[in-house]
Parts: sequence; structure tokens; C-alpha cells
Amino acid sequence: MVVHSLRLQDLIEEIRGAKTQAQEREVIQKECAQIRASFRDGDPLQRHRQLAKLLYVHMLGYPAHFGQMECLKLIASPRFTDKRVGYLGAMLLLDERHDSHLLITNSIKNDLSQGNQPVQGLALCTLSTMGSAEMCRDLAPEVEKLLLQPSPYVRKKAILTAVHMIRKDPELSGIFLPPCTKLLRERHHGSAAAGTDPPDSGDYRILHGAQHLWSQRPLLAGPDTPPTSDPGTEP
Repeated sequence: MVVHSLRLQDLIEEIRGAKTQAQEREVIQKECAQIRASFRDGDPLQRHRQLAKLLYVHMLGYPAHFGQMECLKLIASPRFTDKRVGYLGAMLLLDERHDSHLLITNSIKNDLSQGNQPVQGLALCTLSTMGSAEMCRDLAPEVEKLLLQPSPYVRKKAILTAVHMIRKDPELSGIFLPPCTKLLRERHHGSAAAGTDPPDSGDYRILHGAQHLWSQRPLLAGPDTPPTSDPGTEP
């Protein structure tokens, strides 16, 4: 059955044109029924368009839980247009208490392992938004590999994801600490700032540990190097 529904732009215009809240609810209920019918038909070319409209409805405060499984289907799709909407939907509709952890963990692992930088960025953003402690432990090796990637785009997102992982499971700091000693010498400002952690986060485990290792490096004493003395003893 062919489902005729509004485009996202037309839906936005029709909702904004509603003069009362009752008219707005009527428009949204009618369109949600069309979206449900489209999901049941299983047209892969329409799934990301329908989910995009559902996400807009969700941002207006209306129920959109019936689109959760569609997010997982789009994430598993090989098409970037599907993955982009699927990952956005996962960040908005799913959380760490959802039962689909195994499915989304496998999809994120596969996307992090491939060399497509935009897809890796989507997977890292989703993981840093709704990744549970269990997901973080399972995907820590993949994120560690991306911390020293040549691309600053992927490297910056991997650093911020590592910060989220350590907040979820502090024991993971031992995995991410060695790469962060190299990131302190990073010339790309975005990666260097991410490696030092946002100042308002209140979490400085990575930065302090990396600075400690950096301070322990051997230094060559030159002729102008002043002698060190114990401030507690008199000459």
C-alpha cells in the first residue's frame, strides 16, 4: 500500500500555521498515523524521511517511541543518508536504559572500524551521548585506535567520546591515558582543546594524568640551568 504523507518542510509549515493547540494536535496525530503506516509497509527509501518527521514531532513534545526500532534499522543501513537520520534518532529517542544495547553496540563497532570519516563521526557522537557503562567497556578498544588517527575531525570526536567513557567507568582511564600524553603536543587546536577536557566539566583525570607523565620526562641540564634546592633547608 502506498502511503501519501507530507514532506518534512510541508509538515513544519502546516504545524506552524495551526491557530490553536487543538489544530496542532490534529495535524500531528494525522501525520503520525501516516508515519506508522509507512513503517509497517517497510519501504527502505521512505524510512529516513518518515523518521525525520517523527523526530521533529518528538522535539515538539509529542510521543515518538514507536520510532525506536526504526532508528536501529537505519543505523544498520549501508547508506549514509539513512545512518545520519538513524544516529540522530538514537541520540534523541534512545538512552542507556533501552534494551537494544546489543544491536546498537554491534552497529557502532562496525562503523568505527571502517574508514569512512563522516560515519565514524556519527557513531562517536552517538556513543558519547547515550553510551552506557557496558557499551563503553565494549567499544573502548575501537575508540582508543581513533585517538591518534591522522584526521583531526575523527580525533577530536574520539577524545570527547573517551571523556564520556571515563565518566561512565573510571577504570577505562588506564586505556586512554597513554594516547593523551601525545595529544598534549597536538598542533590542531580542536584536538588539543578536547584533550584537555572542557573546563566546566569538573573531570580532569585525563589531563592531570597526562601532565604527570609529561613532567616525568628526562631533562638535559644545561650550563645556565639553576641548581635545585630544598626550600625547607638553609644553605
